[in-house]
Amino acid sequence: MGLFCVSQVLPGSSLGAEQIDPLLKKALSILNSTSGGKLLLEKAVILWEAKTLDELSHHLRWSSTSRTDAVLTRQFDPMTGQETRSREVTIYLKRTTSMPDLVLDIAHEMVHATSRPAWDPYDPALTAGKYIWTTLEGEGGEVEAVIAECRISSEVPSFQEIYKKRCSTYLDSSKALVDRTKVRQDFYRVGRWNKELLRELGHEVVTLPLLTADEPRLISSTGSTPYPVALLREYRELTQVACENSKKRIEVAAHQTVGRSLASETTTPERENKDFLQRRCKSRTF
Repeated sequence: MGLFCVSQVLPGSSLGAEQIDPLLKKALSILNSTSGGKLLLEKAVILWEAKTLDELSHHLRWSSTSRTDAVLTRQFDPMTGQETRSREVTIYLKRTTSMPDLVLDIAHEMVHATSRPAWDPYDPALTAGKYIWTTLEGEGGEVEAVIAECRISSEVPSFQEIYKKRCSTYLDSSKALVDRTKVRQDFYRVGRWNKELLRELGHEVVTLPLLTADEPRLISSTGSTPYPVALLREYRELTQVACENSKKRIEVAAHQTVGRSLASETTTPERENKDFLQRRCKSRTF
């Protein structure tokens, strides 16, 4: 599952030491032997400007769960109104004794890590419904990541057991290709959380037409709940942080420009910042 942070990097032990972890080296080698895995690794090499596959390990860390964190940093000059942004992506991997699990975890997280950002945490128009839909079905989302897992595991002879376990219910009538619609449907099976989600989302439920009270099949590793439930919680947390950051930004700008002309008051970044506060932070206290 992919996470997006706007203020801090989560801790973990880096795998990117001078000598690459043997498990990781083997996993990358297996991934690179498949057509789908090779494409993912090539994208990662370009994105992170790595010279070899081993150098990708600088962006990988061991953790208690597998996930992708993207940290967005904004720098703003209140006098000129200029804003610069940077985005740092780190893949966290769960320690496991199963090589198939490790390979597919890397493939899954690589789908998230090598895709363009599907949304902006400071977008005034970003809503909970849009966030959930985009994270699941947008470019580099959870649906694409599961499909990648199935395609890659189908290419490795020794992975056939895990392929059948994870992907057999998603195959089309030919039993050769993954049916995207079947994958999508499973992500919206939320079981006993359905009424809560309907209440919390309100009219936005129309953005998630596949939402159903059927027994969940896919559980978020970071939230221990069905994905829509975990993503709603994640949306609230990132919004809280983004609201706090935006409020502090205005306070700092006002303090630094007391008695002087504030060049940024009418610039696009500051108009967007105020719009963000008005539309997404009204009901929040700081």
